This record gives sequence, C-alpha cells and structure tokens, in this order.
Amino acid sequence: MYLAVYCTHLQLQRRQLQEPAVLVAKEHVVQVNAAAQRLGVRLGMGLASAAALCATLQVYPYEPELERQLLQELAAHCYQVCGDIILAGSDCLIVVATSMRALYPSTEQLFGALAPVIRAFVPHFYYASGESMEAAELLAREQRNFISDEASVCRQHLARVEVTDLLLAVEHKQQLARLGIERVEQLLALPMNQLRQRFHYEVVDYLTRLQGQLPHAGLAKKSGYYRFYQPTQSFSESRELNFEIDNSERLLRPLTQLCECLCRYLRQHQLHTQRLVFSLFFREQVALELCLDSVEPQGQLAPWQALLEIKLAALVLPAPVIAIRLQCEEFVSADGHSENLFAKRQQGLAKQQLLSLLNARLGPQHCYRLQPGRAHIPEFTQVQEATLHPYQDGLPASPQALLRPNFMIEPVPLQEQLCLLRGPERIQSHWWQQAQLERDYYIGENSRGQLCWVFRDKHKGWFIQGYFA
Repeated sequence: MYLAVYCTHLQLQRRQLQEPAVLVAKEHVVQVNAAAQRLGVRLGMGLASAAALCATLQVYPYEPELERQLLQELAAHCYQVCGDIILAGSDCLIVVATSMRALYPSTEQLFGALAPVIRAFVPHFYYASGESMEAAELLAREQRNFISDEASVCRQHLARVEVTDLLLAVEHKQQLARLGIERVEQLLALPMNQLRQRFHYEVVDYLTRLQGQLPHAGLAKKSGYYRFYQPTQSFSESRELNFEIDNSERLLRPLTQLCECLCRYLRQHQLHTQRLVFSLFFREQVALELCLDSVEPQGQLAPWQALLEIKLAALVLPAPVIAIRLQCEEFVSADGHSENLFAKRQQGLAKQQLLSLLNARLGPQHCYRLQPGRAHIPEFTQVQEATLHPYQDGLPASPQALLRPNFMIEPVPLQEQLCLLRGPERIQSHWWQQAQLERDYYIGENSRGQLCWVFRDKHKGWFIQGYFA
C-alpha cells in the first residue's frame, strides 16, 4: 500500500501571501492562490487577462528547479517520521506505507503522523492511498482525500477517474478518446492481450503499474520523474521574501527562522556545526554571502542568533533583498559534547562564546590567540592562531623546562640599570637559518621590582625582550 501527498501550488504556497498572487510561465498562469481565485483568476489564463481582473495582482516567475528543491526539503522533514519516500515530479511525495507497518499498523496512523509535518511546511495539500504508487499519485492529484487499506476501496476510486486525467502522453489520451473510452473502469475491462495489440507499450506498462501487478518492479523509467529520496549530510533551506528588505536589521527575523530550522535538523540528527553560510539574493545583483563562524560547535539557537545580530549590525546592503538561503555542510557529532554546569554562573559567558562574539564583531583578521611554537628562537616561540581553530592547551611543561616570560615584546634597547639574577643562557640560530642570531639571555630586576628578560648580542649591546608575571 502507498500513500501519496500532492502539494498543489507548492512554490506559491511557500511564499505565504495573503494578497492575490500568481506564478507565470510563458505568459500564462501556472499557479494561483486563493485570493486571486476569488477574483476570477484561473490556471492557464493569460497574464494580461489575469491583470485585468485584479489591478493589485502580484506576479512571480515559475521556477521548476526551485520547486523541486522545495519538494526535497519537504521530504527531509517527512523523513524524520517515515522512510522509503519517493519524489514524483516537483510537487508530489509518495510514501511506501507497507514498509512502516512495524511503527504504524495502518496507513491512517501513518498519515496522522505525517500530516502535522506537512502542514507546517505547506498549509494546503491533497492525499490518497493506492495499491501502487502510480495509483496513489493519480488519486491524490484528483484531490480524492481518502485513506484506506482496503484494496477494493482504492479500486473503486481508481475506476471513476477519467482517462483524460491519466499521466500519459497527449497522443495516447487522444487514441483512447477516439475509441470512446472515457473512464479507467472501461479501460481496465479490456483483455490485456487486446491492449498489447492496440496500444503503445507505455500505455500497457502504465496500466499494469496502476493496478499494482508488478509488486517487485522498480521505479518507472520516466526521465527521472520518480526518484527515491536520499538523505544527504547537508542542510539547505530557502525562503522567498514577501516584500523587498533594504534594511539589514529587518533581515534578523527571516534569517532567525532559517536558523530555527537548522537547529531542529541538528537536534534530530544529533549534530553540531561551527559554520553557517547565508546567501542574500537581489533582483539584479550577484548574491551576497554572509558567513557565521563559531569557535566551538553549536547546536542551539541562542548562540547563533547572537552572532547573527552582530553581523547584521555591521552589514550594508547594496540592494533590496528578495530571497534568502541558509546552507550548512560541515558537521560534527554531538556525542560526548558537554558543558560545565557552573561555568556560566561563575563567568556569565563561556570563554568560547566570548571568542565567537569577538570574532564576529572584529573580524577574523583582528582576533587571534597565542599558541606556543616549536622553535627555540624567542621571536618564534609564540605563534598567532585563528580563534576558529579548535583550542588546544599548550605543550605540557617538563621538569627541565626553561624559564620564559609571559609577556614577550619586540627587542628594544635597554635604557635602565638592572640587577642580574640568573644567566647567562646562550641562544644561537642554526647555520641554515637566514637570520643569524647569537645572544646571551639573563633574568634581571629593575628599580620598580619588575623581573625582565634581557639579552646581550654579539656586538655587546643590551636589549629587553619580555617581562615575567
């Protein structure tokens, strides 16, 4: 048994427009919302006729690839409830109900679990069940809206379908009309051997699949019309804005809604991420990418929303935004990731979250941390590392570790008298290194009680290079 869900006017429904609106392809209306239908706008009508019926009609171009992407996103939401999902065209989902019997004993219970998920994505849809995926899809597109596990009930609904509504080529429908066949029940009453002699192979194959007589057959080879949904380790969500936004601060709400969808995806898959990529689309300019980076992997909405507010506060839009998209392809497992329960009580803000905020406000080129380097030359013992890299504590100190100052500075000539307490320590560069150094380092105390790290070079000059805490 199969369950089909037909999302009529999918691309237009996702816009959630209250005003009269249509989608147009080749100067003809291909999708129309309820507000425009009340004014007399119908499918197939020319754009000029539709505009004459409604002076405030909103017109958008129909994008088949975008609609296929929306159907893919809907399948990703439904995949959390059921498996074995088949995508039919760009506006219909077919679920193999028999494969979910262990979890949902009946197709009605399966639909009860799917309906809230689908309704949260699109408000209006049609559904039907059938012995085959072709029959379920056909009845859903006929807007039958029935669920049954009884094969006889599905056949009764199928028999009443008009031949002109079958998913066949126009020439095959015309051939059936010339023979006086108007309904499916008349076509199914004919012997199969006569059908093979009179009609094209595609007609016979479609009728055989329609009756569910090929239980072990795969998807019909119809130029990729039917295809199994394959979940991918990536997230992509798009939104077309109902009106143009020219103020970056007003983008916070729609972008936050995309973040909520991502956090729901991360929670369901037990994943975290460190990088979000937003795409802002304009009418006549190239899309603008807005990247959010976190020092530590995050799966909650609040940290990402704080970073998003900082980014938008400094963003200047080159043109009004008409659509947005959020993509995430880099994930880490959430297993084993825990937070200190009392850290926020003591510090008010976790260290990694603070670094993420500083990185978002100042930019990655102005925010870095110092890490110990693997070199004996003092100028190279501390390396600058981007804050977005996973934090690693310094190398463990050995009992023979040499004394080095916490505050290293560029060498400057010594201008005061010191009392030398320890030294000398000879530091000399290797022969293959470009900068030849030969220094004797001492630890000294100045008149203010500060412990300094000073050296004398081979020219007998004295310099100071650091202070001990």
